[in-house]
Amino acid sequence: MELAGRPTKERPSYDTVVERAGDVWFISVPKVPGALASTRRHDQIEAIARVVIAQALHVSQDSFDVDIRTSAD
Repeated sequence: MELAGRPTKERPSYDTVVERAGDVWFISVPKVPGALASTRRHDQIEAIARVVIAQALHVSQDSFDVDIRTSAD
């Protein structure tokens, strides 16, 4: 994609794998070492994934996209 003759950089996207074990959702981001977390609430998965990715990479939580999939996908 170009804007006014200049190439623009696409936002990075990180695949986030979610696996349920009982009442807990385990979250991992394979391409980001150390990006692991868990939650009991399904509605918090993306927010928690963004926090661990941002902390691991030292970037803003809104500077990338997150693609969430279950381990069965």
